[in-house]
This record gives sequence, structure tokens and C-alpha cells, in this order.
Amino acid sequence: MKVLTIYFKQVAVTLLLSSFLLQAENYYETFKMRTDDDGDGVSIDEGDCNDSDPNIFPYALETCNGIDDNCDGEIDEISFKAYENITVSLDAVGEKILTPSDLMSEFNFPCGIDEIEITPGLLKCSDIGTRSARIRVRSLSGILYSANINVTIIDDVAPIISAYLGNHFNLGHGTGDPTRLIISPNQIASFSDNCGILNTRLSRYEFACTDIGWQWVELEVEDAFHNISREWILIDVQSTGPNAICLNEIDVALSDLGTVNITSDLLNAGSSSPCGFDLFMILTGGPLTLNCSHLNSTITYTLEVTELGTGKTSRCTTAVTVRDPRNVCDMGRSRKIEYSEFNLEVFPNPVHEYLHISWTFKLTNEHTIQIVDALGKSIFQLHNINPLVQNTIINTQNYHIGIYYLQVLDRFNVIKALSFIKV
Repeated sequence: MKVLTIYFKQVAVTLLLSSFLLQAENYYETFKMRTDDDGDGVSIDEGDCNDSDPNIFPYALETCNGIDDNCDGEIDEISFKAYENITVSLDAVGEKILTPSDLMSEFNFPCGIDEIEITPGLLKCSDIGTRSARIRVRSLSGILYSANINVTIIDDVAPIISAYLGNHFNLGHGTGDPTRLIISPNQIASFSDNCGILNTRLSRYEFACTDIGWQWVELEVEDAFHNISREWILIDVQSTGPNAICLNEIDVALSDLGTVNITSDLLNAGSSSPCGFDLFMILTGGPLTLNCSHLNSTITYTLEVTELGTGKTSRCTTAVTVRDPRNVCDMGRSRKIEYSEFNLEVFPNPVHEYLHISWTFKLTNEHTIQIVDALGKSIFQLHNINPLVQNTIINTQNYHIGIYYLQVLDRFNVIKALSFIKV
């Protein structure tokens, strides 16, 4: 019994060891099937038919080498499979050259190609739409492969806009009306497209005096296949400016008071400005109120006109000669009135609202108190002065800010004058 027991134990150990070795061998084979010895990313278990060559694995590119490179059971086989439908875009010049890679999902001739023919090979704008293309490939072994593919040709290239620099336009351009301007797209930019331009539009075409200065305009360009480009462009709306026209020379007559005021209306002979006048101003010459001391003398005045909204100016000159058809100057010289003691005062100066005027000489109905502006225009006159009154108050609220001249006149001359400032 003791001998038999030992024998059975040895058999059991032997059987147990044999089972372990068999199981280990199975584990090794399984491990080997699941490892990637050649580092091509595919194990034997995953279909690598040669795990010692990294160039051989499923879906590898078949080359002309007499070996099954892609583990599909075939050697040096040709891969030729076309798409059914494709869409291609024309380029910037309106063309598209079809290539095998455009038409084929699989295209491989490991041992060489004798000839490839694609019809049509070049697509243009006139081909836009859907049409059939054909590819024919002849291998070096003489086998011919061909396929037809539906090709949809589109143009998705938008037009190109190039704005001009210095878009300056005078009112009157395109209209003949000096107060209006009309522009067109091709006057402010150039534009092009691979398949041609269909339409151009501006956000506005017409401008007037109120638009003088820089204005933004949006240009929209649409090509033949409705691709649209837009760009904002600056244009400068300008006026031709004013045109000052003066009388060349005039004679002015002294009034019964022995004075005459030189005003812009007196010099102006039809000055024009398409967008209206902002200001008439007498710049140079002599005093704006002439009297007997200027009798028979000629004084040249310059008139400047300023256009409304632009600030553009124009000037002209007039030669003014003082005449005394009523002989008031001779009458004045014969008068014995003595004004040397005559004092004239104003306050406050500068004045904001009410101007107080006082004088020391007894004025009569032959005298006039007047205020003239810087242009020589009389804006206030006081006649029939009460001899018992030696002061008055004038409301200057509606006067523009600037310099004014207070004058006291008799029938012949300005006998006293001073200036004040309105603030």
C-alpha cells in the first residue's frame, strides 16, 4: 500500500506539470498573436500576415514587388474605384483641372500606368452645373479601366473690389446742376470676377450741398452666379466754391447828412455760390463811413464772400469815388457850430445787454445817432432827438458778438464817433 501511494503521487505530479506546460504554451501563442512585433500598428490577431515586416499589413498600399502587401491574398493587384458623384469649385481664374484624385476613391496601379485620359480635363465657367466626366486608365500590362462620374461644378469665388484712392467729386458732376452730384460704382472702385459681373449697387448715388465733406458709401458687387462682395468706400463731396463779383468802379453820393456808408450790397454785382452764402465781408480799403473829408477821392475796397457749409472764399475789388451832388460839404463848412466841447460816452463797454449812451452837447432834430456794424451797415438810428435829453439806452441783446461803431452825425458829417464791443 505504501509503494502504490507513492507511485500515484508521482503520476499526479507528472500530469499536473504537463498540464501547466501546455497551458503556458497556449498563453504564449495567444500573447504572440496579440502583439505587434514589427511596429506597423497591426498584430497578427488583427490581420497582419507578416508581423516581421512593417511594410506589410491590412490596407497597406500595394507595390509592384511580387508580395501581398495588404494581406488580402492577392499580389500586386490594381485598385480602381470611382466616386459616383463629386462637387468641384472653379478657381480664381474660373477654371478647374480634373485629376484622378478628384474622381477616384481608390486609385493604385502598383506596376505602372501606360496612359490616363480624363474627359473633360478642363472645366470653365460655361460648364457650371452637373455634367458627366469620364476617366480611362491603361496599365502597363495593357488592361483598360474606365468609369463615369457625375461632376457638379460650382463657382463660390466672390468678386474682388479695389477702391480707388482720393475719391473727390465736385457738385455738378454727372448732373450739370452745381447743387447736386451723381456718382456710379465704376467711378469709385474697380471690380472683377472669375466668371463675370452681374450687378453693381451703391447704398446711395446722389449727393447735395448738405453732404459736403467725407461720406461713406457701400458698394455691392454680385457676380454671374450670385456671389456677393461688399465694401464701404469714402468719397469727398466738394463744392466748386463761391464766385465773388464786384462792380469795377462806382460813384457814391453823400447824403444830406454829409455821409455815406460802404456796404457789401453796394459793392456786390451778382456774386454766386451753389450752396449759398455764409458771410459777406469788406476786408480792406478805407473807412466804412465816408464823409466830406473823402470828397472826390477814390478808395479801393475788397469784398470777400464765404460759402455756406464749406468755408470756401472768393474775393473781388471795387474802386469807390465819393461825390457831393447836393453840395452838403460846402454848406457844412459854412456852419459855425462848434463841436470841440462835445463829449460822447458809452457804458458798459464791453456790453452784454443794455448800452447806456450819454452826450454833453445839445442835440437837435438835425442830428442823428446811429450804430453801424463791422461791415459798415447801419443797424440802429435815432432821429428827432429832444434837445433836453442827453442820454439814451439801447438794447443790444439781438446784436451779434463783435465790434460796433457809435456815430453822431449832423446833416453834413460825423461829428463824433467811438467803438464798443458786444459780448
